[in-house]
Amino acid sequence: MGVPWLAKLVAEAEHKEYLVLLQNNMELRPTGGFLGSYARVSFTDGYLDSVKVEDIYVPDGQLPGYVEPPAPIKQYLNSNGWLLRDSNWEADFSQAAPVIEWFFEQGKEPEADGVVAVNLFVAQDLMRAVGPIYLADYQETVTAENLFAKAEAHSEVDFFPGSTQKRDFLSLVAKQLTEKVKAADWRTQIKVVKAIRDSLRRKHILVWVKDNQITQAMRRLNWDGKLVYNEGDYLMIVEANLGVNKTNCCLERRINQEVTLTEIGGLQERLTINYKNNNPVKPEPPKFWGGGYKNYLRVYLPKVAQLDSVRINQMLLQLTEVDQEMVNDFLVVGFLVEVGGGESGEVEINYSQLIPPADRVYRLKVQKQSGTGDDPYSLTFHSPTCPTRQLNRTLDQDFTWETKLKCN
Repeated sequence: MGVPWLAKLVAEAEHKEYLVLLQNNMELRPTGGFLGSYARVSFTDGYLDSVKVEDIYVPDGQLPGYVEPPAPIKQYLNSNGWLLRDSNWEADFSQAAPVIEWFFEQGKEPEADGVVAVNLFVAQDLMRAVGPIYLADYQETVTAENLFAKAEAHSEVDFFPGSTQKRDFLSLVAKQLTEKVKAADWRTQIKVVKAIRDSLRRKHILVWVKDNQITQAMRRLNWDGKLVYNEGDYLMIVEANLGVNKTNCCLERRINQEVTLTEIGGLQERLTINYKNNNPVKPEPPKFWGGGYKNYLRVYLPKVAQLDSVRINQMLLQLTEVDQEMVNDFLVVGFLVEVGGGESGEVEINYSQLIPPADRVYRLKVQKQSGTGDDPYSLTFHSPTCPTRQLNRTLDQDFTWETKLKCN
């Protein structure tokens, strides 16, 4: 499934160029991670022509004028404007990608046929498929396990304005990885295709293209990162690390959702997110690159939902301290959550909604944020007339779950 459209993406019988966002999900952002680098990738007649890696600060430094940033970026990043590196703010990639492309164009980057977002998990999975790569220029072997640490070391250590060390390192990694994929035997090629398919399923690759036919196919395959509400209940948790660090390398997250059907046919819901920050208080490179977790948390709910309360570590927030916004089919609830190095934290959100009296089935759709791992997720559904239902799984992909509302 999807293989013919992969062929279309790589310009079967034509030429196409894509902007590939190299997002670092160790510094999580809404579409998968901090946008520190990118690649311009070109295909002709189904074959890879070139991969040119560049530091995001090159086009960022050419942006003309001032762009008003989203309020949380302005408030918590103390930003003097909206920049390309922070442009992946929308959780819906089909909305974020045109904004990102606009920033690239303002930074003098030529127009492309589409925008593709990838994160470190993709590179790691490809390396597991083809094996380690040796970088002769650095006399280093890069593996799936040490990729993050080596990329950070070459990005941060001895960095100075105008330095090309990050670009040079990532360019060489991309070149060697590409050559190894091209030279692989058929068994390894199958592993590569499987790794890409798994990354698409797990939302680690998001695709936005200008070709309408391919766009429709990406939607059917759920490869476009679009937020989709059909009917019933809905949940998506979206985090943005605004701490200017790589805390997400060592952060654990557990999600629990409890839904209770009331006697009058409404739903009372409680969402609990537990965090454990395994970073030290201060970063300790090269083992730890993070410290405290400064997270602007957004929760997407059905637009008919009503927010009742928010607690952080059992402390009740005033609703005036919580951002609430209607975005298309969703009520978006947002606020800042901070979890210090070596500490744990808990967020509890209570909300309610009415359901149509004719409904006989409770249906929940949960969408996963790109760049997050396979977080433990549990759901408990209580009904006055049915046995309690329980779901335990990992949030490794989008899913839908349903159960009867009434049993007699």
